[in-house]
Amino acid sequence: MERNPASDSLLNWVYRMVIDILKSGFWKIKFRYLYYDKKRKAWITLTRAVIDPGERYKLMDACVDFDSNVIFIHPESQGERELCLFHECLEILFAEWKDEYYVPARWGLDKNVDPILVMEAATWDKLTPREKATIKSYLPKRP
Repeated sequence: MERNPASDSLLNWVYRMVIDILKSGFWKIKFRYLYYDKKRKAWITLTRAVIDPGERYKLMDACVDFDSNVIFIHPESQGERELCLFHECLEILFAEWKDEYYVPARWGLDKNVDPILVMEAATWDKLTPREKATIKSYLPKRP
């Protein structure tokens, strides 16, 4: 079921911007094993899963590499891959705002709250199954 374009215009705008990011061809989408390396304080992408008895690595579902214009999705992501892709597109869409202008208290949020997660929570469940399927169609065919 398609949403009435006159209703929920912010949601429609966010969805259209996400699709524009995906259609642009500027961002490549790749499946990689993603971890945050607590020792180096940096995220890493690998072609194989890490066996980590010392808990040095924290599993990540997805991340954006702004230097190489790549959206990485963990092939065994615990969440829905299309939701991860949607989240990373929101990171791209709001990157400058988040880095330059976001002041948690001014927006009524605690300082440890990620505003992208707030935006994701406010939009994802309102997307239609068809819109979610469209986002999913941009994922690579094989992890």
